[in-house]
Amino acid sequence: MIIFINPHTKHAVVTACKVASTSLIDFFDSTDFTRLVVENTNSPESVQTIPKNILDNFNKFTFIIRDPKERYVSGIAEVLSRSHFVPDHLINDRLWNPVAMNKKTLQVDHGYRIFEDYNYCKIKLSTLIKYVSFDYSFGLDPHVENWLINTLPPIVKDKEVEVIHLNDLNNWALHTFDKTPENKNKHSSILKRNMEMCIEELDDYFSDLHYYLFSEIKIFNFLKIIKSFTKEERIRRAEGLIMETIYNENGHVTIPNHNAIVLKKRFKLIENTIKK
Repeated sequence: MIIFINPHTKHAVVTACKVASTSLIDFFDSTDFTRLVVENTNSPESVQTIPKNILDNFNKFTFIIRDPKERYVSGIAEVLSRSHFVPDHLINDRLWNPVAMNKKTLQVDHGYRIFEDYNYCKIKLSTLIKYVSFDYSFGLDPHVENWLINTLPPIVKDKEVEVIHLNDLNNWALHTFDKTPENKNKHSSILKRNMEMCIEELDDYFSDLHYYLFSEIKIFNFLKIIKSFTKEERIRRAEGLIMETIYNENGHVTIPNHNAIVLKKRFKLIENTIKK
């Protein structure tokens, strides 16, 4: 999860990896918002929960959201490419040109390219999911980790909450900031199709994926129609979804051992923030 804050207006904009995060990081550099950095997280790319001081003291929260299944598919591509090293001889054989003269960028870019080969993509994904013991979060990787539970505490605390679907991001940005984010880090349609097909065909490996995404999808569907509820109904439903997500044991089973323990500790933090 990535948070941009404006301490003067008490406004926070919240998104996550694979929800235009790269584009928004650059976009907010030229605004009055700054990126919130919290130490001691599992990943330097994300914040695990909305800090209590932000939740208590800020008045408005804007959440940029994306369909959970679409985000997961895109996130799988990111996980695979970042876990994969493309040998120099393969780069030379295929005459690939780097997008930038930076070794890390070069490896990631070529990592994406090689997974446009469907059979190779399927082999590597099946190998990786077995290696992580069928942990659909891939060690709580921020690119595929569920995050929408964090949209609910501000609703429970009766803050002003604005929900922007990824498809409406440019319209919102143009209306709010009089400019739009530059489109960055977008995967090719071939790569996305390969990931979708791999997940479908590797059904023995991803048979419980619907459990992993179950609460995430319910929260997403609630957020899409949040304007149709009264204040009291929004708060009641948000409270219910928080409890349902925390105690969704089927979802936790898909995140083995240590990672499940870490996740439950995060849920406890969220539960504590909404206590009256």
